[in-house]
Order: sequence, then structure tokens, then C-alpha cells
Amino acid sequence: EILLAAATPTPTATSPPSPNGAMFVHPNDHVNLGQSSNDTFPSAMHVAVALQVHHRLLPALLGLQGALEAKSNEFGRIVKVGRTHTQDATPLTLGQEFSGYATQVKYGVERIRQAMGHVYTLAQGGTAVGTG
Repeated sequence: EILLAAATPTPTATSPPSPNGAMFVHPNDHVNLGQSSNDTFPSAMHVAVALQVHHRLLPALLGLQGALEAKSNEFGRIVKVGRTHTQDATPLTLGQEFSGYATQVKYGVERIRQAMGHVYTLAQGGTAVGTG
């Protein structure tokens, strides 16, 4: 409805009338409102990524981190043989091993959060050649 209201009410070269008399919505004149498609597509992708990261990815990773931390506590008294380069090494607990997994997920979450600053930057107004 909003896009239809934006279409011009009289026929023009870029928006010819449809067979039923309604106006066509032109992708550049009405939808992009004159912005370069090199602005709108990357900006839409950045918005979509930001939403998915915050609503799906980060909650899932934080849930995984919490589950690994819980297993680390649960397995804190189970001693196992450490391994390095396919050889036996110093003993450690299974809890310590799971703590390492949880820490790696934590660092991954931190890296994602740091990278999001670049995702929040939108390309609107830069045009295809980047001159604005």
C-alpha cells in the first residue's frame, strides 16, 4: 500500500499504466527512491545480518557456552589423561577440558561483537563509485 501510494498517478515513460489502470511501481523511482542499488542491497544485507546475529546467533552461542560451563562443573572431579601430539601428557580433569571449550566459545562471541561495529556501518549515500 505504501509503495502503491508512492507511484505517480499519471502515466510516465518509466511507469506505464497496467491493464487495469493501476500504476506500476518502478524499482528505482519508487522503491529505492533514487538511491543506488549499490547502496540499498549492501545496507539491507547489513541490517539482516545484524538482526540475525542479535536474535539468533549470539543467543545460541551464549546458550552453548552456558551448557559447556555446566558440564565443566559437572565433570570437575573426573581425571583423564591429557594428550598432545597423539601422545600421553599431564593428567587433567574432564572439567578442565570442557572449560577450554567454553572459553573458546566465549572468545568467539567477543570477536563477533567486535566485528558488529563494521556491520552497523551502512553504505547509504555512497553511490556506486563511493563519492556520495
